Amino acid sequence: SNRPHLMKQFRLMARHWLAGLFAFGATAAAQSQDCGLFFSEYGEGSGFNKYVEIFNPTDAPVVLDGYSAKLYANGASTATNSLALTGTLGAGELLVVTHSGAAQNILDAADILDNGFANWNGDDALALHVLEFPQSALRQLNALAGNSGVWIHEL
Repeated sequence: SNRPHLMKQFRLMARHWLAGLFAFGATAAAQSQDCGLFFSEYGEGSGFNKYVEIFNPTDAPVVLDGYSAKLYANGASTATNSLALTGTLGAGELLVVTHSGAAQNILDAADILDNGFANWNGDDALALHVLEFPQSALRQLNALAGNSGVWIHEL
């Protein structure tokens, strides 16, 4: 049987994959500072009067490179719109995202105007993504795992 050879190949591949995952995790932890960013407030009025607040509850500033806010419209399983976040969000600070067509009082509080992401309605989902695992890396891992029958999926 070829089974012992496949198991050895799988263990070797898993060891390399886990080593890469731990290195990726260490990088993510260093960049995110064990961040707990979350949507602290969501507003939806008539027309384009929509906004969301992203809050940094930590005691340290968070570099936003690698973060994105995503809109999943009408029950979509993949994002229908995405807003890449940049800059730094200070400790205890808010970042407000709204549509450029919002009322002036909402615009006055806004940090980011984005007409793609800030265009939801009551049956849409919003998500804050952090340091996404690139699809090309998933394809490479799956190509390596192909001979062992193991598949790796993005969560």
